[in-house]
Amino acid sequence: MNRSRISQLRTFLDDNPSIPLAVIDNAFTLHAIACNKVLPLQVMKMMFEGDIEDAEMMAMLVALSEYKFRSGGKVVVAVMKWQRDCDGCEGYSSHLVEATPEAFEDWQCSQYEQAEGPLSLEMIYEDEYMDFRSSFRDTYAEAMGY
Repeated sequence: MNRSRISQLRTFLDDNPSIPLAVIDNAFTLHAIACNKVLPLQVMKMMFEGDIEDAEMMAMLVALSEYKFRSGGKVVVAVMKWQRDCDGCEGYSSHLVEATPEAFEDWQCSQYEQAEGPLSLEMIYEDEYMDFRSSFRDTYAEAMGY
């Protein structure tokens, strides 16, 4: 986070001391949705006014616009996925997803529905996608010394 954004956020929270803790908690959730990018203050304002659905959509649009690029004639975002299954096998992989809120949300939901254990999704930049190398490890086999 850059310092000017942090000070803007701090000023916003200081100027609105009656913001419930649940709203502040939602702010951090939305911050995560935006993949560690600072959300515009209008998103915070929307949340404070109880407009959570619009705030979530705005957060997603911020993230999609930040990470989108053209690949194969389509506008996409790259996503790094870390996953561990029920057998202790874990790995990193990358995926290209159409850069629309509907397509991204559908893809994200399908990933969570299919997960057999913990899962993490993070949007990455095009250059990070190009340099990305998938990896896999069997943590149970490693623990047994195989």
